[in-house]
Amino acid sequence: MPLIQLDEKDIARRGPGISRLLRPLSRIPSGPAFERRGGSTGEIIICAHEGSIIKSNFADWRFATTTPGFWANYYEIWSLFDEARRRFCLEKAYLTIYKEDKEYICLHCDPNRTEVEESGKAIYQKGPHLHVKCAETPIPKAHLALTGVYLDQTLADAATLTKTLEWSIQMIRDEVLDRVGTIS
Repeated sequence: MPLIQLDEKDIARRGPGISRLLRPLSRIPSGPAFERRGGSTGEIIICAHEGSIIKSNFADWRFATTTPGFWANYYEIWSLFDEARRRFCLEKAYLTIYKEDKEYICLHCDPNRTEVEESGKAIYQKGPHLHVKCAETPIPKAHLALTGVYLDQTLADAATLTKTLEWSIQMIRDEVLDRVGTIS
């Protein structure tokens, strides 16, 4: 049974919550704008953006952060798994912080990722985890898990995962963006 499930109506209402989720990072006090795409194809994507979309690929959309020179991208990908009830499961929730145009730090969550099961690294990749892209090799490819032994509780439902993402985003603001903002 897939983890983090919502029906199509609940996903349709998720956009404003994503704006609230990203407020700590956004230069805009109310949070970034968002757009929902898909649905009929069996996939729904919700992505944050600055207010006007200039690129077609949602992974290229950006919004300004509170720290000058740093931009962010956030998106969620939901996949249809129950056609009759129009139930979707979260495949990816990805936040990437960029310094200028280079990845700096990422907060990822892949709750329904199956290819990691065999490697024994699911506990690191399924829940919220960081990639420190600005570090030296091999650190940028490491999955630095934020939930550890509490993975099951974190992935129990969308509300609990969202609370964990809120905490993680606030930590990135406080411990990364605010700190680099004081040395710039």
